[in-house]
Amino acid sequence: TQVIPALVTNRTRHHPGDCYIYEAGRLRILDGDEREAFAGFPAGWSAGFSETARALFYGNAIVPQAAQWIAQHIVKSEPAISF
Repeated sequence: TQVIPALVTNRTRHHPGDCYIYEAGRLRILDGDEREAFAGFPAGWSAGFSETARALFYGNAIVPQAAQWIAQHIVKSEPAISF
């Protein structure tokens, strides 16, 4: 049987222990740097904050590329808006 690593989260609460990756036959918690990369943020963007704060940042964030795409389409649909 092939095992494929996957990210899983608990939908009912936000806690740094909620994000796991299946690796080498066991679950492990993602660290802040892994969460940062997975969410599409630049390396070191949240350096200096606690692991709990970093987990909340990325749990509540929209991937920067998605925000950019949305903003571009708003601007295209509303010619009076410019940045």
